[in-house]
Order: sequence, then C-alpha cells, then structure tokens
Amino acid sequence: MADRALYEYTFKANETASTQGIFEVPQFGFVYARKVNAAGSWDAKFSYRPAKLPAQNDYYYLRVVQVDGEAAWSSPIWVGEPAVKEKK
Repeated sequence: MADRALYEYTFKANETASTQGIFEVPQFGFVYARKVNAAGSWDAKFSYRPAKLPAQNDYYYLRVVQVDGEAAWSSPIWVGEPAVKEKK
C-alpha cells in the first residue's frame, strides 16, 4: 500500500455565483474563500494534506455554501482501505 500520508487532495468549485463561500471538508474543518471584486462568478480551489493516514472506510466530501444560501455537495471521495467482510 502506498503511503497515503504523502497524498494531497485538491478541491475546486467552479462558477461560484457569490463573493464568498464556505468549503467544508467533514472531520477536518472549513476553508473560507472570499473574492474582493464582486463582478461576475469565480472559481475557488484549495488543497488539503492530511496529518495522519486515513482510517478504514474514511472518506471526504466537499460541501460548498454560498453567501446567498445556495449549497452543493460532492460525491464521497473514499481514501481509507475498505473494510474486509467475513465470509459465512
């Protein structure tokens, strides 16, 4: 298994129709982004490097909440090893 502690995860939200957004990476907190020029839409991008190896079945997802209250969620991004099911 590769050393996943060296991995970096990059998240990007395109065409955000607001001047600021809140980006939540569950279990690891929030990243806040703000655009000074309010004209038009904008893209936001950030990277996250975990401090420890992911546990079994760990996953991330990205939740974006714009200032106007509109929100979006990504699909789960599985980073931990899958649980091994016992055979019956």
